[in-house]
Amino acid sequence: MRAAPLLLLGLAALLAASDAQGTANCDLGDPAGLSDCIKQLLVEARPKVAQEADPLRLPNNRDGDVELSNIRVHGISGYSVDGLSVSFPSDQQIAVRATISWPHINGKLDAKIRKCKKVIFKKVCVSVRGRPEVRVGRTVGSLTTTLNVHVGGDGRITVTASGTRVSLNLASIRVKANLRGAIGFFNRLFGDPASKITTKLANKWWGKNKGKIEGKARDALDKAVREKVAVHLARLLKI
Repeated sequence: MRAAPLLLLGLAALLAASDAQGTANCDLGDPAGLSDCIKQLLVEARPKVAQEADPLRLPNNRDGDVELSNIRVHGISGYSVDGLSVSFPSDQQIAVRATISWPHINGKLDAKIRKCKKVIFKKVCVSVRGRPEVRVGRTVGSLTTTLNVHVGGDGRITVTASGTRVSLNLASIRVKANLRGAIGFFNRLFGDPASKITTKLANKWWGKNKGKIEGKARDALDKAVREKVAVHLARLLKI
């Protein structure tokens, strides 16, 4: 008990030292430290991205005999920041360029394939339903933004973000058809040929929707940069 005050003082000193080390990296005069600081803030913004766009929900799609619905893309918030650099276009601006990767993007959807054929004088239709799983290879992209620093007359620092751009180079995909019922059984028995057909259709759909996925990811990351990264940086930045 007599040692408790000394332990508390020691703990307070360690916390103060830790806080000082953390804020030292956010020094405007230390580009390397500032890069590490913003990188960490970007990683810590993942929950905001998850709140905004994970999963991404995309509109239903129909292509000939194939109907896709309940389309969800998971993993947008599970990004890693592989590298980040800063430059200074002006005294009050920080230009940020980051390389980001998404190791585990995947899609889930409901699929219905309906084929009809005229037999003698009667039209016969067969429908097959499934829940395909779309697995995307490691996806690499980039994020650029400009952080505008303003110091008020009272010395208070505010940071705002502008011009945030996100680019995703979507990797190739693999699809497991997961057909239901007896047709699904025979499909698995013969080596899952339906997945090859579904992969071809999914790649076509993926190419058409690449812009939508990028746009939704960009909006979510832009909001995270504005509402999380910029706000937290204003509290930590040293000028």
